[in-house]
Amino acid sequence: MCPFKGGMSSSRDVDNSDGLVSAGGVTDNEGRQHCRDEPKISGGRLKSITDYIPRCRRGYLTKKEIENYMTTLLRIVRRGSKICEELDIQCIVEILHRGAELFWTEPMLIELPFPDDGLIVVGDLHGYMIDLLLTMVECGSPTQRHYIFLGDYVDRGSHQIETFLFVLLMKLRWPDRVYMLRGNHETFELNANYQFFAACKRAFGSEDVYHVFGRLFDMMPVAAIFGDYFLCLHGGVSQWMTSRDNIRNLHRPTFMNQMKMLQCCLLADILWADPDLKQKSAFMPSERNTSYTFNAEGLECVLKALNVHTLLRGHQPFLRGYYENVPRKCYTVHTAPCSRDPLFAGAAFLCRREGNSYTVTARSHQVQPDWILVEKSMQAEKMLVDAFASEYLFASTEKDNCDHCAIRIPRTLTRKPRILSHLEIAEWVQTYAKQLVLDDDKYKSLAGKIGLVAKRYVLYFPVYYDILHLNGGTFRVWFSDEEKKLINTYYDDDVFNANVRYSIASSNTNLDISPRDVDVNATPYHKEPLILHMESAPSADMPVHECVEKMTISDSSKKQLFNR
Repeated sequence: MCPFKGGMSSSRDVDNSDGLVSAGGVTDNEGRQHCRDEPKISGGRLKSITDYIPRCRRGYLTKKEIENYMTTLLRIVRRGSKICEELDIQCIVEILHRGAELFWTEPMLIELPFPDDGLIVVGDLHGYMIDLLLTMVECGSPTQRHYIFLGDYVDRGSHQIETFLFVLLMKLRWPDRVYMLRGNHETFELNANYQFFAACKRAFGSEDVYHVFGRLFDMMPVAAIFGDYFLCLHGGVSQWMTSRDNIRNLHRPTFMNQMKMLQCCLLADILWADPDLKQKSAFMPSERNTSYTFNAEGLECVLKALNVHTLLRGHQPFLRGYYENVPRKCYTVHTAPCSRDPLFAGAAFLCRREGNSYTVTARSHQVQPDWILVEKSMQAEKMLVDAFASEYLFASTEKDNCDHCAIRIPRTLTRKPRILSHLEIAEWVQTYAKQLVLDDDKYKSLAGKIGLVAKRYVLYFPVYYDILHLNGGTFRVWFSDEEKKLINTYYDDDVFNANVRYSIASSNTNLDISPRDVDVNATPYHKEPLILHMESAPSADMPVHECVEKMTISDSSKKQLFNR
């Protein structure tokens, strides 16, 4: 029997009745996180920010308006003019509100048959319009191929606003042929202190539009599955992906204080996780201060649980713009070169099905001089004019009023954490798993070593959570022999099914998921994997460009946690 029944295990990770208990930490009566570095945004105008944002003229955009906006954006980047000179704030708000409305109709996990005309997978763009146009001119318009964008549209480049709006307008024009996923840069935690906030303020003279972008980011899907074969997302897989329902049921908007603890963990992994084939354990805490890295074993466990075969991801820049992380199982693509040095390249994937096999072709492009942007924008505009006349019809519901204009943006919007950091995980362990920590003699040797204690908290959090919330078993797709031994110190050994490596007993109650065997919308895992070809794949030892981003956690925040 678990010694914590009626005590530790009664501590829940769900919100209380007034919504003030965060999944990841202690909050005050405004839902504000302690022990967390916050975006450096002024709060003076946020109380009535809706009053400063122009209202939409109506609740829809016509096909002609969307097409004109797309050609206008191409003209802006071609001429080097300012976006505010061609599109006023009301135009931007109307585009963003229609995008948020469309994203709201899509599930968090998009599940589609594999398209007959192929799939273009676009990785991180980071505000480089030239790399988007190079990809489109090379691979064709959305009327010729389906497109999936893996996130990270903003920050860094000189056309951050234009790049995101252009992709969003493609989505609005061809909603069934263009799909957009959220990246880790589409969160306040990163883009508020990075460059996108400054870009919005510089372009429009105020921060108002930035908050409308943020509201849309919170509505975006985070993963897609094509043909029950390819899993597409920005960061990586998660040890809590025991079912597709885990992803389907992620809460929107993605505020931590409205999500369950394991949902927060899952979202952090989807947006931030990286593969690390050198680590021995299937899942380990990431050096990015959030999420967990995974090796080939961890990847395979998740692919089987989700009934898919191959992961296509972004998030990490490589010298040639793409990389084969795990042969036939995991590929990374970064469409904007990680440096504007001519030695580096960007890439996109062209995925096709040929009979019983899939091919993934990397379409690489080198860094181009600035004048190429003029040429490619003209080529892209000509291609789009032809696409506008195609047989793919535009469908829009005409409404007199915009529902999103009625939504007030609260003063605390920018202070609502979206991504669970290791600091919140350590705080959870110290708050709810204190007895488990006291039972572990290893912590005694780490007395006074705050960094090492925090790392151990994050490392053992998954099994601590299992012990406190399950009567033996795990919410995860994998656990180590050491973790099983630890669980068995509190529960009988026979609670585990000897024929199954993992258990998700009771997880449908605590995580709002359904067990894998009743996931009726998932087809069986391919027992005989289809053949996957990677044309022009780089060698396994190809070096990655060192550009590791981390969530910022200050030393003062760490000390505040451990001094409580």
